[in-house]
Amino acid sequence: MSSTAVRDRVRTLASSTNQRLMTRLVQSRRVPRVAFQHYFIETAGLHSRVMLQNFYSTFWPHLGAQATARIDVFTPDGRRVGRYEERLAPFGSLFLEAKDLLTRVGAELDEGSLTIDLEPPPGVLDELASFPLAEPWTLRISTPFWMAYYDGDENYMYVHSIDRQVGEFYGVPAPVGWFLSRRFGVPGGSWRAGRLLDTGGLKELQIVAINHGAVQRTSTVGLFDAVTDDPVWTAKHTFAPHALQRFAVPPETLSERSLQVRVGVDPLATINGKPYVLMRYGDGPLSLHHG
Repeated sequence: MSSTAVRDRVRTLASSTNQRLMTRLVQSRRVPRVAFQHYFIETAGLHSRVMLQNFYSTFWPHLGAQATARIDVFTPDGRRVGRYEERLAPFGSLFLEAKDLLTRVGAELDEGSLTIDLEPPPGVLDELASFPLAEPWTLRISTPFWMAYYDGDENYMYVHSIDRQVGEFYGVPAPVGWFLSRRFGVPGGSWRAGRLLDTGGLKELQIVAINHGAVQRTSTVGLFDAVTDDPVWTAKHTFAPHALQRFAVPPETLSERSLQVRVGVDPLATINGKPYVLMRYGDGPLSLHHG
């Protein structure tokens, strides 16, 4: 047997073993959960609000059970500084101002990120463990949620969950979580936004990039000509695990000429780790959108 055939055989056996172990884990009501990571800002005239629903009630309405939300707060350099927990009633919602969240965890931050893990009621795990899933070893639970961003004049912007934070799995033994983290969080590729921007009308443009990954990553963030993909403005930055950076595009770059551009990142730190974009046209309000 050739060395290539031996390697393929080893990989096949390892994959089969992992599938059996993960299937047993799920069938024992220990379903891996991984949290989405979202940006918050309480400066530059903007505020943030967390919006979360007890989505388990939507899919398991007959259970009528509460769920526990665990919200972790991170500094811009990726350090976790506190956790806040709250019970959500069946079909309930949570609307939590970022400034109130920061007060509850004792953190003084102008910006940063947060993750939410909504722990499922026991009845949900019972049903998932017994449900005839085609590939039970692939089952993962994540908690999608919205962030609202608004200014003093009540101009509102909404962004849904973008990417999950690599590095911590809930609901499974620590060794299993470590193993899953090693196989999760693959770096993304070169990325360009689908949204066209015209530099001639822009008065302010900022780009917020996050490393959702558990290891240090280096990326180039910038504006690129929509036709030629030539760089118009770029900044290279090394991100610590879970860290973020807000880049301000120099005003002279925006005022020099009218040019259609796209925001880009080379490469994304994680597969779907797209940036946030803050921008202002003329004398209008500062707006925020996803990539």
